Amino acid sequence: MTPEMQQSIHMLQMPLLELKETIEQELVENPMLELKKETDTVNAEDSSIEENLDANIKEELEQFAKLERDWQEYYSQAHEKEDTREKQEKRDYAETLITNSSGLREHLFKQLHLVKLSGDDYKIGEIIINEINDDGYLQSSVNELASIANVPSKSIEKILRIIQQFDPAGVGARTIDECLLIQIKSMGKGNAYNQKMVKYHLGDIGKKSYKSIAKALNISEHKIIKEAGLICSLEPKPGRQYNSVQIKYITPDVTLKKAAKEDEYIIIINNEELPMIRINPLYRKLAQSCGEEKAKKFLLEKFKSAIWLLKSIKQRQATISKVTKYIIKYQKEFLEKGLSHLKPLILKEVADALEMHQSTISRAISNKYIQTPHGLLPLKYFFSGGVSNFTSSTYIKSKIHHLIENENHNKPISDQKIADKLNTLGIDIARRTVAKYRESLNILPSSLRKS
Repeated sequence: MTPEMQQSIHMLQMPLLELKETIEQELVENPMLELKKETDTVNAEDSSIEENLDANIKEELEQFAKLERDWQEYYSQAHEKEDTREKQEKRDYAETLITNSSGLREHLFKQLHLVKLSGDDYKIGEIIINEINDDGYLQSSVNELASIANVPSKSIEKILRIIQQFDPAGVGARTIDECLLIQIKSMGKGNAYNQKMVKYHLGDIGKKSYKSIAKALNISEHKIIKEAGLICSLEPKPGRQYNSVQIKYITPDVTLKKAAKEDEYIIIINNEELPMIRINPLYRKLAQSCGEEKAKKFLLEKFKSAIWLLKSIKQRQATISKVTKYIIKYQKEFLEKGLSHLKPLILKEVADALEMHQSTISRAISNKYIQTPHGLLPLKYFFSGGVSNFTSSTYIKSKIHHLIENENHNKPISDQKIADKLNTLGIDIARRTVAKYRESLNILPSSLRKS
Protein backbone atom coordinates (compact mmCIF):
# COMPACT_ATOMS: atom_id res chain seq x y z
CA MET A 1 0.00 0.00 0.00
CA THR A 2 1.09 3.54 -0.70
CA PRO A 3 1.45 5.97 2.23
CA GLU A 4 -1.58 7.85 0.86
CA MET A 5 -3.69 4.69 0.95
CA GLN A 6 -2.54 3.99 4.48
CA GLN A 7 -3.46 7.55 5.45
CA SER A 8 -7.00 7.02 4.17
CA ILE A 9 -7.39 3.78 6.14
CA HIS A 10 -5.93 5.36 9.25
CA MET A 11 -8.24 8.37 9.02
CA LEU A 12 -11.30 6.13 8.69
CA GLN A 13 -10.67 4.62 12.11
CA MET A 14 -9.96 7.93 13.86
CA PRO A 15 -12.49 9.23 16.38
CA LEU A 16 -13.73 12.73 15.66
CA LEU A 17 -11.44 14.60 18.07
CA GLU A 18 -8.30 12.88 16.81
CA LEU A 19 -9.29 13.67 13.22
CA LYS A 20 -9.65 17.32 14.26
CA GLU A 21 -6.13 17.29 15.75
CA THR A 22 -4.75 15.67 12.58
CA ILE A 23 -6.29 18.33 10.34
CA GLU A 24 -5.01 21.11 12.58
CA GLN A 25 -1.50 19.61 12.43
CA GLU A 26 -1.68 19.41 8.63
CA LEU A 27 -2.70 23.08 8.52
CA VAL A 28 0.52 23.93 10.37
CA GLU A 29 2.81 21.72 8.26
CA ASN A 30 1.35 22.09 4.76
CA PRO A 31 1.39 25.60 3.19
CA MET A 32 -1.03 24.40 0.49
CA LEU A 33 -3.83 24.21 3.06
CA GLU A 34 -5.72 27.08 4.63
CA LEU A 35 -8.83 27.56 6.74
CA LYS A 36 -11.93 28.27 4.78
CA LYS A 37 -13.85 31.20 6.24
CA GLU A 38 -17.63 31.27 6.42
CA THR A 39 -17.64 34.39 4.22
CA ASP A 40 -15.64 32.66 1.47
CA THR A 41 -17.62 31.97 -1.67
CA VAL A 42 -17.05 28.97 -3.91
CA ASN A 43 -15.86 30.18 -7.29
CA ALA A 44 -15.39 28.25 -10.50
CA GLU A 45 -11.65 27.98 -9.93
CA ASP A 46 -12.06 26.34 -6.53
CA SER A 47 -14.81 23.99 -7.68
CA SER A 48 -12.70 22.68 -10.59
CA ILE A 49 -9.52 22.28 -8.60
CA GLU A 50 -8.44 19.08 -10.34
CA GLU A 51 -8.74 20.34 -13.92
CA ASN A 52 -5.24 21.79 -14.22
CA LEU A 53 -3.35 19.33 -12.05
CA ASP A 54 -0.01 17.86 -12.97
CA ALA A 55 -0.45 14.62 -14.98
CA ASN A 56 1.29 12.53 -12.33
CA ILE A 57 -1.01 13.86 -9.60
CA LYS A 58 -4.06 13.18 -11.77
CA GLU A 59 -2.96 9.59 -12.18
CA GLU A 60 -2.61 9.11 -8.44
CA LEU A 61 -5.97 10.72 -7.73
CA GLU A 62 -7.66 8.35 -10.15
CA GLN A 63 -6.49 5.52 -7.91
CA PHE A 64 -8.59 6.96 -5.12
CA ALA A 65 -11.77 5.77 -6.80
CA LYS A 66 -10.43 2.22 -6.38
CA LEU A 67 -9.71 2.69 -2.69
CA GLU A 68 -12.25 0.17 -1.39
CA ARG A 69 -11.05 -2.48 -3.83
CA ASP A 70 -7.47 -1.86 -2.81
CA TRP A 71 -8.39 -2.26 0.85
CA GLN A 72 -10.03 -5.60 0.10
CA GLU A 73 -7.04 -6.82 -1.88
CA TYR A 74 -4.68 -5.69 0.85
CA TYR A 75 -6.51 -7.53 3.61
CA SER A 76 -7.15 -10.64 1.55
CA GLN A 77 -3.41 -10.87 0.94
CA ALA A 78 -2.41 -10.00 4.51
CA HIS A 79 -0.89 -13.47 4.98
CA GLU A 80 1.65 -12.92 2.23
CA LYS A 81 5.25 -12.12 3.10
CA GLU A 82 6.09 -8.42 3.41
CA ASP A 83 9.46 -6.71 3.54
CA THR A 84 10.69 -4.82 6.61
CA ARG A 85 9.71 -1.39 5.27
CA GLU A 86 6.09 -2.50 4.70
CA LYS A 87 5.93 -3.97 8.20
CA GLN A 88 7.18 -0.72 9.67
CA GLU A 89 4.62 1.30 7.69
CA LYS A 90 1.92 -1.02 8.92
CA ARG A 91 2.89 -0.41 12.53
CA ASP A 92 3.14 3.34 11.93
CA TYR A 93 -0.47 3.41 10.84
CA ALA A 94 -1.67 0.89 13.42
CA GLU A 95 -5.25 1.41 14.50
CA THR A 96 -4.26 1.44 18.14
CA LEU A 97 -3.21 5.08 17.86
CA ILE A 98 -6.84 5.95 18.42
CA THR A 99 -6.59 4.78 22.01
CA ASN A 100 -3.63 6.84 23.19
CA SER A 101 -5.80 8.54 25.78
CA SER A 102 -6.46 5.30 27.66
CA GLY A 103 -4.04 4.75 30.53
CA LEU A 104 -4.40 0.96 30.60
CA ARG A 105 -4.19 0.48 26.84
CA GLU A 106 -1.23 2.83 26.52
CA HIS A 107 0.51 0.80 29.25
CA LEU A 108 -0.22 -2.42 27.35
CA PHE A 109 0.92 -1.01 23.99
CA LYS A 110 4.27 -0.03 25.47
CA GLN A 111 4.77 -3.57 26.72
CA LEU A 112 3.67 -5.06 23.40
CA HIS A 113 6.36 -3.20 21.50
CA LEU A 114 9.02 -4.47 23.89
CA VAL A 115 8.25 -8.01 22.71
CA LYS A 116 9.97 -9.28 19.57
CA LEU A 117 7.15 -10.15 17.17
CA SER A 118 6.49 -10.19 13.45
CA GLY A 119 4.59 -7.31 11.83
CA ASP A 120 1.42 -9.42 11.56
CA ASP A 121 1.66 -10.46 15.21
CA TYR A 122 2.02 -6.82 16.29
CA LYS A 123 -1.16 -6.02 14.38
CA ILE A 124 -2.98 -8.90 16.12
CA GLY A 125 -1.71 -7.72 19.50
CA GLU A 126 -2.93 -4.19 18.83
CA ILE A 127 -6.39 -5.44 17.84
CA ILE A 128 -6.61 -7.54 21.02
CA ILE A 129 -5.54 -4.66 23.27
CA ASN A 130 -8.14 -2.39 21.67
CA GLU A 131 -10.80 -4.87 22.83
CA ILE A 132 -9.66 -4.90 26.48
CA ASN A 133 -11.99 -2.82 28.65
CA ASP A 134 -11.07 -0.49 31.52
CA ASP A 135 -11.34 -3.31 34.05
CA GLY A 136 -8.75 -5.31 32.10
CA TYR A 137 -11.06 -7.93 30.57
CA LEU A 138 -11.16 -8.97 26.91
CA GLN A 139 -14.58 -7.97 25.56
CA SER A 140 -14.65 -9.91 22.28
CA SER A 141 -14.37 -13.63 21.66
CA VAL A 142 -11.39 -15.19 19.94
CA ASN A 143 -13.53 -15.97 16.89
CA GLU A 144 -14.71 -12.34 16.62
CA LEU A 145 -11.12 -11.09 16.84
CA ALA A 146 -10.01 -13.64 14.25
CA SER A 147 -12.72 -12.34 11.92
CA ILE A 148 -11.60 -8.72 12.39
CA ALA A 149 -7.90 -9.52 11.93
CA ASN A 150 -8.60 -12.00 9.11
CA VAL A 151 -6.37 -14.64 10.73
CA PRO A 152 -6.94 -18.13 12.21
CA SER A 153 -8.19 -18.33 15.79
CA LYS A 154 -4.97 -20.03 16.89
CA SER A 155 -3.04 -16.87 15.92
CA ILE A 156 -5.27 -14.81 18.25
CA GLU A 157 -4.82 -17.35 21.05
CA LYS A 158 -1.02 -17.25 20.66
CA ILE A 159 -0.76 -13.46 21.01
CA LEU A 160 -3.43 -13.37 23.73
CA ARG A 161 -1.29 -15.71 25.85
CA ILE A 162 1.60 -13.24 25.49
CA ILE A 163 -0.58 -10.25 26.49
CA GLN A 164 -1.87 -12.18 29.50
CA GLN A 165 1.70 -12.14 30.82
CA PHE A 166 1.75 -8.32 30.82
CA ASP A 167 1.35 -6.02 33.80
CA PRO A 168 -1.10 -5.72 35.53
CA ALA A 169 -1.39 -9.42 36.30
CA GLY A 170 -4.71 -10.83 35.14
CA VAL A 171 -5.14 -8.45 32.21
CA GLY A 172 -6.61 -9.91 29.02
CA ALA A 173 -8.65 -12.52 30.87
CA ARG A 174 -12.07 -13.46 29.54
CA THR A 175 -13.61 -14.61 32.82
CA ILE A 176 -13.10 -13.98 36.52
CA ASP A 177 -11.62 -17.43 37.18
CA GLU A 178 -9.16 -17.02 34.27
CA CYS A 179 -8.15 -13.62 35.68
CA LEU A 180 -7.48 -15.07 39.14
CA LEU A 181 -5.58 -18.07 37.75
CA ILE A 182 -3.30 -15.77 35.72
CA GLN A 183 -2.53 -13.76 38.86
CA ILE A 184 -1.74 -16.86 40.91
CA LYS A 185 0.57 -18.11 38.15
CA SER A 186 2.34 -14.74 37.92
CA MET A 187 3.04 -14.91 41.68
CA GLY A 188 4.60 -18.34 41.30
CA LYS A 189 2.15 -19.77 43.84
CA GLY A 190 0.05 -21.92 41.56
CA ASN A 191 -0.70 -25.47 42.65
CA ALA A 192 -3.33 -28.10 41.97
CA TYR A 193 -5.36 -27.09 45.03
CA ASN A 194 -5.75 -23.32 44.54
CA GLN A 195 -6.35 -23.85 40.81
CA LYS A 196 -9.19 -26.26 41.54
CA MET A 197 -10.55 -23.89 44.18
CA VAL A 198 -10.71 -21.05 41.63
CA LYS A 199 -12.22 -23.23 38.90
CA TYR A 200 -14.79 -25.13 40.93
CA HIS A 201 -15.18 -23.64 44.41
CA LEU A 202 -15.34 -19.83 44.17
CA GLY A 203 -18.89 -19.99 45.49
CA ASP A 204 -17.81 -22.06 48.48
CA ILE A 205 -14.97 -19.61 49.18
CA GLY A 206 -17.51 -16.78 49.20
CA LYS A 207 -19.64 -18.69 51.72
CA LYS A 208 -16.50 -19.71 53.69
CA SER A 209 -17.52 -23.35 53.35
CA TYR A 210 -13.96 -24.50 53.96
CA LYS A 211 -14.93 -27.92 55.28
CA SER A 212 -16.79 -28.86 52.12
CA ILE A 213 -13.86 -27.72 49.97
CA ALA A 214 -11.42 -29.70 52.14
CA LYS A 215 -13.57 -32.78 51.78
CA ALA A 216 -13.87 -32.38 48.00
CA LEU A 217 -10.12 -31.88 47.53
CA ASN A 218 -9.12 -34.34 50.26
CA ILE A 219 -6.76 -31.96 52.09
CA SER A 220 -6.78 -30.29 55.51
CA GLU A 221 -9.10 -27.41 56.29
CA HIS A 222 -6.06 -25.40 57.45
CA LYS A 223 -4.56 -25.70 53.95
CA ILE A 224 -7.85 -24.63 52.39
CA ILE A 225 -8.05 -21.53 54.62
CA LYS A 226 -4.50 -20.58 53.64
CA GLU A 227 -5.20 -20.95 49.90
CA ALA A 228 -8.53 -19.10 50.26
CA GLY A 229 -6.67 -16.18 51.85
CA LEU A 230 -4.39 -16.02 48.81
CA ILE A 231 -7.35 -16.09 46.40
CA CYS A 232 -9.25 -13.40 48.32
CA SER A 233 -6.19 -11.12 48.13
CA LEU A 234 -6.26 -11.10 44.32
CA GLU A 235 -7.60 -8.22 42.18
CA PRO A 236 -10.84 -9.14 40.33
CA LYS A 237 -10.55 -6.00 38.16
CA PRO A 238 -6.82 -5.64 37.33
CA GLY A 239 -7.28 -2.69 34.99
CA ARG A 240 -9.06 -0.35 37.37
CA GLN A 241 -5.81 0.95 38.87
CA TYR A 242 -5.23 2.67 35.51
CA ASN A 243 -8.74 4.09 35.22
CA SER A 244 -8.65 7.86 34.93
CA VAL A 245 -10.96 9.88 37.14
CA GLN A 246 -11.03 12.55 34.44
CA ILE A 247 -14.46 13.06 32.90
CA LYS A 248 -14.39 12.37 29.17
CA TYR A 249 -16.99 14.08 27.02
CA ILE A 250 -18.03 12.27 23.88
CA THR A 251 -18.89 14.10 20.69
CA PRO A 252 -21.15 12.07 18.35
CA ASP A 253 -19.75 11.37 14.89
CA VAL A 254 -23.29 10.89 13.58
CA THR A 255 -26.64 12.39 14.60
CA LEU A 256 -29.92 10.68 13.81
CA LYS A 257 -33.02 12.84 13.35
CA LYS A 258 -36.59 11.90 12.65
CA ALA A 259 -37.68 12.98 9.19
CA ALA A 260 -41.01 14.61 8.35
CA LYS A 261 -42.19 11.14 7.37
CA GLU A 262 -42.60 9.30 10.68
CA ASP A 263 -40.98 6.08 9.45
CA GLU A 264 -37.80 7.69 8.08
CA TYR A 265 -34.60 9.02 9.64
CA ILE A 266 -32.07 11.61 8.51
CA ILE A 267 -28.39 10.79 9.06
CA ILE A 268 -26.17 13.80 9.73
CA ILE A 269 -22.39 13.34 9.72
CA ASN A 270 -20.85 15.70 12.27
CA ASN A 271 -18.54 18.14 10.47
CA GLU A 272 -19.01 21.08 12.84
CA GLU A 273 -16.11 19.97 15.05
CA LEU A 274 -13.70 19.84 12.10
CA PRO A 275 -11.78 22.80 10.68
CA MET A 276 -13.12 23.74 7.23
CA ILE A 277 -10.09 23.61 4.94
CA ARG A 278 -9.34 24.22 1.29
CA ILE A 279 -6.39 24.45 -1.09
CA ASN A 280 -4.64 27.81 -0.81
CA PRO A 281 -5.18 29.44 -4.27
CA LEU A 282 -1.97 31.48 -4.01
CA TYR A 283 0.27 28.47 -3.45
CA ARG A 284 -1.54 26.47 -6.10
CA LYS A 285 -0.84 29.15 -8.72
CA LEU A 286 2.73 29.43 -7.48
CA ALA A 287 3.23 25.67 -7.94
CA GLN A 288 2.00 25.91 -11.54
CA SER A 289 4.16 28.92 -12.45
CA CYS A 290 7.31 28.22 -10.41
CA GLY A 291 10.39 27.88 -12.60
CA GLU A 292 12.79 26.52 -9.96
CA GLU A 293 12.65 22.73 -10.32
CA LYS A 294 13.43 21.92 -6.68
CA ALA A 295 10.88 24.42 -5.35
CA LYS A 296 8.28 23.27 -7.85
CA LYS A 297 8.77 19.65 -6.81
CA PHE A 298 8.32 20.60 -3.13
CA LEU A 299 5.15 22.58 -3.83
CA LEU A 300 3.68 19.85 -6.02
CA GLU A 301 4.34 17.26 -3.31
CA LYS A 302 2.57 19.45 -0.75
CA PHE A 303 -0.22 20.04 -3.25
CA LYS A 304 -0.64 16.31 -3.77
CA SER A 305 -0.60 15.71 0.00
CA ALA A 306 -3.29 18.37 0.51
CA ILE A 307 -5.50 16.85 -2.18
CA TRP A 308 -5.15 13.40 -0.63
CA LEU A 309 -6.07 14.77 2.79
CA LEU A 310 -9.25 16.34 1.42
CA LYS A 311 -10.09 13.16 -0.46
CA SER A 312 -9.43 10.99 2.60
CA ILE A 313 -11.76 13.11 4.73
CA LYS A 314 -14.44 12.86 2.04
CA GLN A 315 -13.95 9.08 1.75
CA ARG A 316 -14.14 8.69 5.55
CA GLN A 317 -17.43 10.57 5.72
CA ALA A 318 -18.89 8.62 2.80
CA THR A 319 -17.94 5.25 4.32
CA ILE A 320 -19.29 6.09 7.78
CA SER A 321 -22.49 7.39 6.20
CA LYS A 322 -22.90 4.25 4.09
CA VAL A 323 -22.35 1.91 7.03
CA THR A 324 -24.63 3.94 9.32
CA LYS A 325 -27.44 3.95 6.75
CA TYR A 326 -27.35 0.18 6.57
CA ILE A 327 -27.32 -0.18 10.38
CA ILE A 328 -30.26 2.22 10.80
CA LYS A 329 -32.28 0.47 8.12
CA TYR A 330 -31.58 -2.94 9.67
CA GLN A 331 -32.21 -1.82 13.28
CA LYS A 332 -35.26 0.31 12.54
CA GLU A 333 -37.48 -1.62 14.96
CA PHE A 334 -35.03 -0.92 17.78
CA LEU A 335 -35.23 2.81 17.07
CA GLU A 336 -39.04 2.69 17.03
CA LYS A 337 -39.77 0.20 19.82
CA GLY A 338 -36.70 -0.04 22.07
CA LEU A 339 -34.01 -2.46 23.17
CA SER A 340 -36.12 -5.62 23.04
CA HIS A 341 -36.22 -5.21 19.25
CA LEU A 342 -32.45 -4.94 18.72
CA LYS A 343 -31.60 -7.61 16.13
CA PRO A 344 -28.42 -9.69 16.08
CA LEU A 345 -25.93 -8.21 13.60
CA ILE A 346 -22.36 -9.18 12.70
CA LEU A 347 -19.61 -7.44 10.73
CA LYS A 348 -19.68 -9.99 7.93
CA GLU A 349 -23.37 -9.36 7.24
CA VAL A 350 -22.81 -5.62 6.77
CA ALA A 351 -19.59 -6.19 4.81
CA ASP A 352 -21.32 -8.55 2.38
CA ALA A 353 -24.30 -6.22 1.92
CA LEU A 354 -22.11 -3.17 1.23
CA GLU A 355 -19.45 -5.12 -0.70
CA MET A 356 -16.71 -4.00 1.67
CA HIS A 357 -14.13 -5.88 3.69
CA GLN A 358 -14.97 -6.70 7.32
CA SER A 359 -11.90 -4.75 8.43
CA THR A 360 -13.30 -1.66 6.71
CA ILE A 361 -16.58 -2.02 8.61
CA SER A 362 -14.67 -2.55 11.84
CA ARG A 363 -12.69 0.65 11.31
CA ALA A 364 -15.78 2.61 10.30
CA ILE A 365 -17.55 1.81 13.59
CA SER A 366 -14.51 1.80 15.88
CA ASN A 367 -14.68 4.56 18.52
CA LYS A 368 -17.59 6.21 16.68
CA TYR A 369 -20.77 7.36 18.41
CA ILE A 370 -24.27 8.11 17.17
CA GLN A 371 -26.89 10.34 18.79
CA THR A 372 -30.20 8.43 18.63
CA PRO A 373 -33.70 8.77 20.14
CA HIS A 374 -32.42 6.32 22.78
CA GLY A 375 -29.44 8.48 23.69
CA LEU A 376 -25.77 8.54 22.69
CA LEU A 377 -24.65 5.06 21.64
CA PRO A 378 -21.43 3.61 20.21
CA LEU A 379 -21.93 2.26 16.69
CA LYS A 380 -20.59 -1.06 18.00
CA TYR A 381 -23.71 -1.23 20.17
CA PHE A 382 -25.72 -2.31 17.14
CA PHE A 383 -23.49 -5.33 16.56
CA SER A 384 -23.94 -8.53 18.54
CA GLY A 385 -24.63 -12.19 18.18
CA GLY A 386 -27.76 -13.79 19.55
CA VAL A 387 -29.01 -16.92 21.29
CA SER A 388 -31.85 -17.18 18.83
CA ASN A 389 -32.85 -15.77 15.48
CA PHE A 390 -34.75 -12.91 17.05
CA THR A 391 -33.04 -11.96 20.31
CA SER A 392 -29.90 -9.84 20.53
CA SER A 393 -27.27 -10.77 23.10
CA THR A 394 -27.05 -7.05 23.96
CA TYR A 395 -30.71 -7.12 24.99
CA ILE A 396 -30.26 -10.33 26.99
CA LYS A 397 -27.23 -8.91 28.81
CA SER A 398 -29.24 -5.80 29.70
CA LYS A 399 -31.98 -8.03 31.15
CA ILE A 400 -29.44 -10.04 33.17
CA HIS A 401 -27.85 -6.82 34.45
CA HIS A 402 -31.29 -5.44 35.41
CA LEU A 403 -32.28 -8.60 37.29
CA ILE A 404 -29.02 -8.66 39.26
CA GLU A 405 -29.12 -4.92 39.94
CA ASN A 406 -32.57 -5.28 41.50
CA GLU A 407 -31.96 -8.53 43.40
CA ASN A 408 -32.18 -9.02 47.15
CA HIS A 409 -28.57 -8.51 48.25
CA ASN A 410 -29.06 -10.89 51.16
CA LYS A 411 -30.27 -13.57 48.78
CA PRO A 412 -28.71 -13.01 45.32
CA ILE A 413 -30.41 -14.56 42.31
CA SER A 414 -28.65 -17.60 40.83
CA ASP A 415 -27.83 -18.13 37.15
CA GLN A 416 -30.50 -20.85 36.95
CA LYS A 417 -33.17 -18.54 38.37
CA ILE A 418 -32.13 -15.84 35.89
CA ALA A 419 -32.48 -18.37 33.05
CA ASP A 420 -35.92 -19.36 34.37
CA LYS A 421 -37.07 -15.72 34.53
CA LEU A 422 -35.82 -15.06 30.98
CA ASN A 423 -37.58 -18.19 29.74
CA THR A 424 -40.86 -16.83 31.11
CA LEU A 425 -40.23 -13.71 28.98
CA GLY A 426 -39.97 -15.90 25.88
CA ILE A 427 -36.16 -15.91 25.76
CA ASP A 428 -34.94 -19.49 25.35
CA ILE A 429 -31.63 -19.53 27.20
CA ALA A 430 -29.65 -22.09 29.21
CA ARG A 431 -28.06 -21.54 32.63
CA ARG A 432 -24.61 -21.98 31.11
CA THR A 433 -25.27 -19.17 28.62
CA VAL A 434 -26.50 -16.92 31.44
CA ALA A 435 -23.23 -17.62 33.30
CA LYS A 436 -21.22 -16.74 30.19
CA TYR A 437 -23.06 -13.45 29.69
CA ARG A 438 -22.83 -12.61 33.40
CA GLU A 439 -19.05 -13.17 33.31
CA SER A 440 -18.76 -10.98 30.20
CA LEU A 441 -20.43 -8.22 32.25
CA ASN A 442 -17.79 -8.83 34.96
CA ILE A 443 -20.47 -9.69 37.53
CA LEU A 444 -19.56 -12.16 40.27
CA PRO A 445 -21.56 -15.37 40.79
CA SER A 446 -24.46 -15.19 43.25
CA SER A 447 -22.44 -16.84 46.04
CA LEU A 448 -19.91 -14.00 45.95
CA ARG A 449 -22.49 -11.19 45.64
CA LYS A 450 -24.09 -11.90 49.01
CA SER A 451 -23.87 -8.92 51.37
